[in-house]
Amino acid sequence: MWFFKRIIVLSILTITLSCGFKPLYSDLEKKNKVVGVLKIPKLDDKEGFHLREELIRRLGDAKDDTYTLSLQINTDRINEVITPNNEITSYRLIMTASYTIISKDGATVLQTQESIVRTGFSSSRNSTGFITQIAEEAAKKRLAVKIAEKISTRVMILSENWLK
Repeated sequence: MWFFKRIIVLSILTITLSCGFKPLYSDLEKKNKVVGVLKIPKLDDKEGFHLREELIRRLGDAKDDTYTLSLQINTDRINEVITPNNEITSYRLIMTASYTIISKDGATVLQTQESIVRTGFSSSRNSTGFITQIAEEAAKKRLAVKIAEKISTRVMILSENWLK
């Protein structure tokens, strides 16, 4: 029995290694090419601020203005749970980011991409408006971090197409 388990494990390792699979996080050469190349403009609102800060943390601050990451974000709030007394106790936030990469001469080098993330937050019936506001701000910050992760990953994956 243990012999068959070893054969299966060795087979999986052999197949994985032979197909050329290489995880993105281990491809430091690709990451080093992207870091410090994109200028990330200032965005409106708190979630825009958090998104920009997270993108700069992941992709670095631009050393020169070779490429610009053009971003538009939209956050929608949906009432999810409504009590019999018509009180809302749970909300769903959906953040959509559309982004393109534009070269220094104004040419679009990466066509419009779109990323969507979702999260939720709750508010008990007897809580104050301040507690609900704090919960919503924390949820928006979570959204910004999640969407920054998606954007930076996709930008690194597609860097061979736009980074020259």
